[in-house]
Amino acid sequence: MATAPTKPTTKKTSTKSSTKTTSKSSKKSTKSSPTVTTPPPAPVEETTNVVSDTTQSVSSIAPDTTTIESSLTENLTILAESIQSMTTLLAKIKGDYKVLEKQVLKEARSMDKVNAKRKKSKGSRAPSGFVKPTKISKDLAKFLNVAEDTMMARTDVTKMITAYVKENKLQAPNNGRKILPDKKLMALLNCKTTDEVTYFNLQKYMKPHFIKSE
Repeated sequence: MATAPTKPTTKKTSTKSSTKTTSKSSKKSTKSSPTVTTPPPAPVEETTNVVSDTTQSVSSIAPDTTTIESSLTENLTILAESIQSMTTLLAKIKGDYKVLEKQVLKEARSMDKVNAKRKKSKGSRAPSGFVKPTKISKDLAKFLNVAEDTMMARTDVTKMITAYVKENKLQAPNNGRKILPDKKLMALLNCKTTDEVTYFNLQKYMKPHFIKSE
């Protein structure tokens, strides 16, 4: 009986050893290959901070609509109160004006009645004193160039004498109250050059020329 031939063991050993050698060499090549480094990415934290800061600055610049609305409402309320106060004050002033107007009209009517009574009483009275027409002397009538039987009031005579003094420049240069009579006026007043004649004592010199009625 013949024996079966045995498989050579050398082939298996070579195959396994080649496989192991290839595996080891691949591992070595893998280990020995240089590592390629890439640049690290920009830090995320810094970008976040910039965005956060920008958001905060924008939020601080942006106005608060609630605050603005509240401020406008408050200002409108204050303005409305001011208008109401002015309206109330104006109404009070108008009321006071009407009351005062009535009082003034009432007083004016009363004064008109009093003045009317005074005018009536004055009209019924005869003139007296300096305003009463009186007979004048012949010398005075001649001086005034009027008729001898003319009756004149002292006030009218004084006005004519004053006009004569001004027309003939008989006032003292340094004292307008003092009269410097000329010859014609001195004859009428019967005064001397040493006498001091003024507008205040003129009536003393004019007294003899007004004749009292009997």
